[in-house]
Amino acid sequence: MRPLWYEFPQDKQTYLINDEFMVGEDILVAPVVKEGMTNRGIYLPNGAEWLDWWTGEKLESGKMHYLDVPLDRLPIFIRVGAVIPTQSVIQHTGEMRSAFLTLNVAAGIAAERTEEFTVFQDAGEGYGYRANDWREIKVVHKRGLLTITAIGNFEGQKIKFIRAIGIKDKPKEIRIDGGSVSFDFDAEKHSIRFEIPDGAKEIVLVR
Repeated sequence: MRPLWYEFPQDKQTYLINDEFMVGEDILVAPVVKEGMTNRGIYLPNGAEWLDWWTGEKLESGKMHYLDVPLDRLPIFIRVGAVIPTQSVIQHTGEMRSAFLTLNVAAGIAAERTEEFTVFQDAGEGYGYRANDWREIKVVHKRGLLTITAIGNFEGQKIKFIRAIGIKDKPKEIRIDGGSVSFDFDAEKHSIRFEIPDGAKEIVLVR
């Protein structure tokens, strides 16, 4: 958890904000801090473009937004260009090794930009790392393109789904390593979701 000014020191509007925070570099959380509040002002800093995690709507940076904050939905916003892994629901840590991962991609990255992200995996206990029982997954995000490279021998937590948010129009096609795959498009949430095979290396979105 980080204060907004830690990530955006050039934006002086963040210096006095104490009811929002960053999780890492890419996730901004604006919790409800007053009883009975159903609408609150949320400032989105300059220096990044932002998507609403739940709706996929792109919101202007450097501006205060007054948004509904229902009890069942924590206000979360992510940087355009980010790739954020999430895990399927588990009941205890013993299930983690077989739980699948989803890569959540914040679409809309500028044509000239490239973002890189790394997921590091191991058993979390023991000495398997000495026998190369770990895996590092590097994800490179360019406009309409993801490349995934993995090294290491760890066999747990495969990437099973890609979810891209900030997609307003249904793509013509999704290709994985040259082959076309089916996908689900949610026009209301501006998102697409599709399954990828183990070992997939290149995902292309055709508009």
